[in-house]
Amino acid sequence: MALVNRPFAERFFPGEDPIGRRVRLGTPPEGEESAERVEPWRTIVGVVPDMALAGPPNEDPEGIYVPLSQGDPRFVSIVARTTGDPMALAPAVRETVGSLDANLPIYWVRPMTETIDEVMWFLDVFGTLFAIFGVSGLFLAVVGLYGVMAFSVQRRTHEVGIRMAMGAGARDILRLVMRQGAFQLGIGVVVGLGLALLLGQGLQVMLFRVEPWDPLIFATIAAVLLTSGLTAALLPARRAAAIDPAVALRRD
Repeated sequence: MALVNRPFAERFFPGEDPIGRRVRLGTPPEGEESAERVEPWRTIVGVVPDMALAGPPNEDPEGIYVPLSQGDPRFVSIVARTTGDPMALAPAVRETVGSLDANLPIYWVRPMTETIDEVMWFLDVFGTLFAIFGVSGLFLAVVGLYGVMAFSVQRRTHEVGIRMAMGAGARDILRLVMRQGAFQLGIGVVVGLGLALLLGQGLQVMLFRVEPWDPLIFATIAAVLLTSGLTAALLPARRAAAIDPAVALRRD
């Protein structure tokens, strides 16, 4: 008999009840008779929830479980759920296993959190690095946009003075500068999201239960960039709106 998880049932028995169906592990190396001697057919007696088999990077989530008595395992992992300190249960587990067979060695006794950290350490490292690079890139983008907008306002000082002399108000100037910044931001966000869509698939190996093209993530990134960029453009825009027309017209 055997237990299978939901991905296994959905892949090999789509739209069917897998209970009672028969499966066999492995591929027959030399034909049907040889396979019968190596690995027998097993009847599916239950379906269990999904879990990360062989760690998060595993791309094949389908799993099958067979009783220990029906195989010849060389290594077995025991998982125990506790309500307190998990390491406090280690002596009792050792004593129980020793009462069954004193020759069975027990090692790698550790909490599940430590095991998960060991499997996920490289994902944590890459995640931290990407977060640092992302924050640094956002900071450089905001500083660069501020510099571009400030330089643009400075070059258009004479134009701003003419507009204000002809009746343009501070709100009109503010709207003019902010519109220019929003246009530049829009182009940058569209180009950046397009490149992210193309390159996102290559990062899938470093993502765990996160879709590389998650609309929520892309919308959040676009919102952060737009908010940061418009904030960076606001100071030059307010400075332009506060220019004295007489002073602006006297500038070359």
